[in-house]
Amino acid sequence: MIVALPVNDVTVLPCYPEMANRVRALAEAGESDAKIARILTAEGFRSPTRTTRVLPNTVGRIRRDFLHLPSQAKSARWDLPTGWLSITTVAQRLEIPTKWLHACIRHGTIQIDRHPGTGRHLFPDTEETFQILRQLRARGIPSANFKTHQPYEEGHHYG
Repeated sequence: MIVALPVNDVTVLPCYPEMANRVRALAEAGESDAKIARILTAEGFRSPTRTTRVLPNTVGRIRRDFLHLPSQAKSARWDLPTGWLSITTVAQRLEIPTKWLHACIRHGTIQIDRHPGTGRHLFPDTEETFQILRQLRARGIPSANFKTHQPYEEGHHYG
């Protein structure tokens, strides 16, 4: 009877060389990490911390760290909602450091909400956004407000 015990690293698995070769072949064929994991599980391979299956992050780690193959799929973690731009994208288009935008947000010179779906500071993808930021950078205006929900100007808010 053979008992598969959890290990700390994929490279110490006895089947690692064969598993890495399969990951390479399937990745080069354009398969996603999740699909490769299902195929490897069906072929009897396993992840270091699992005794019965291969996890997609194990496949990704083999592909990236050991085989140095690029990702086939774009990460959903960084997908932006349509019509919005990240700080990095805005900085690249304006050819300014991202550090400047972060500092302006931190000091309140740029007032902006975090996007409720991503938790990131996102700018509207409009020409007006870039005009305002160019003016702010040139010190033509003292501040910029990109908040999507403006508080009421009058009245008692918390009554």
